[in-house]
Amino acid sequence: MKVKTGVFYDKKGLKKFKPRISDVICAIPAKSGTTWVQQICHQIRVKGRPFDFDDQNDIMPWIERASYLLGTDLNAEHVANPRVFKSHLPYHLVPTGTKKIFCFRNMADTMLSFCKFALPRMGISTARALEFLEMLILTGEVKDRLRDARNWWSHRNDEDVLFIFFEDLLERPREVVTRIGKFMDPSFDDDKLVDLVVDQTNHRAMAAHPTKFDDHRMFDTNVQKFGLKFTALSESERVGKVRQGGGKKDQGNELPQRYTEYYEKLWKTIIEKKYGFKQYSDMREAYRNESLAN
Repeated sequence: MKVKTGVFYDKKGLKKFKPRISDVICAIPAKSGTTWVQQICHQIRVKGRPFDFDDQNDIMPWIERASYLLGTDLNAEHVANPRVFKSHLPYHLVPTGTKKIFCFRNMADTMLSFCKFALPRMGISTARALEFLEMLILTGEVKDRLRDARNWWSHRNDEDVLFIFFEDLLERPREVVTRIGKFMDPSFDDDKLVDLVVDQTNHRAMAAHPTKFDDHRMFDTNVQKFGLKFTALSESERVGKVRQGGGKKDQGNELPQRYTEYYEKLWKTIIEKKYGFKQYSDMREAYRNESLAN
């Protein structure tokens, strides 16, 4: 595994990958709707078929890690077309010659969501969340994510990029599913399938099958291959990717004041300075107005 700009990825595995112009890569930062968007893509391509897989990674490989950790052949055919992949890579590392979906979520929300998800999986009490937040800040994770969002924004109108906002998944799911469907296939026009996919990919439907979305194969391989002692505090916390209370907006309101101020300062220097958006909601509104105009 190579490290570049703080990103762990299988450089050799990616070099062997032969992308297709029809491939869809859900290139979404952690805790920003990756699993959700993947499942929408999958349900569209299988025409709303029931959840007949054991682990989401089996049918939509994590492109920068699946080859190294699970021995996955990234060039293999998928259960249906187009092929769909998961990725947390920043824009400049995502394989070219593919279709890419990016979902932007308020970083104040992702910081809290990441703590609530990651700490229990490592056997660490969420009471230590503030220490974890300090780590995210000191390692430059928050800064890097905002810079990457800035890069994706500059490519939002590229034909091979679909830029969406996390809150639209919550508030306008039918609209988002339709956009994703047309992005995957310009001829997509199936209102009944849109309704079915919306119903199958809401939080309730996915939470009814938690182990299909908990990355258990990747989790277990990490434990066996590297001896990492990741032990969830309870079974319910381990299966936390589609967790109870998850998938909400405005979680950032729970952040202590000093973290809120730090995030606002980063936003000002990275986003507002270049694009003029004083806050996240302004960016989202501008994009919606831009989309309606087109």
